[in-house]
Amino acid sequence: MTEKNNLKWEDVELLKELGSLTRFKRPVPSKEEVETSNLNKNMYYEADNGQIISITIIMSGLAELPEYIGNFSSLKTLNLKNNELKVLPDSIGNLSSLEDLDLSSNRLDQLPNTIGDLKSLKILLLNNNRGIKIPDSIENLTSLVKLDL
Repeated sequence: MTEKNNLKWEDVELLKELGSLTRFKRPVPSKEEVETSNLNKNMYYEADNGQIISITIIMSGLAELPEYIGNFSSLKTLNLKNNELKVLPDSIGNLSSLEDLDLSSNRLDQLPNTIGDLKSLKILLLNNNRGIKIPDSIENLTSLVKLDL
């Protein structure tokens, strides 16, 4: 049994009303990696958006990604697999440093045209969505080495 600050990790699911749970892989001041997982009432961590390089929100029932996601200019990894996303905001195309985007196992049926603006994107995972429509702008992803439909 792992305990930290008197919280038993296996009891986390009992915290139904918890708005967010944030785990830092480095000391809090660096704000480089934020991971939020398994919470139906996720709230987004507010930080200096230029310092966040990785966001993981898995199996949390996330249905909508806010427009301000495009403000995370240093983001390299965005893992949103196993959620309830139906659409992505156009601002997703502003993530100029993004290299790895995992949108697998959501409810997406199309991607915004701005997806083609992700010039640094190397990995795009879209498997287990609803016959997703891929825009022509995807041909602009010249760094892409892995595409999983």
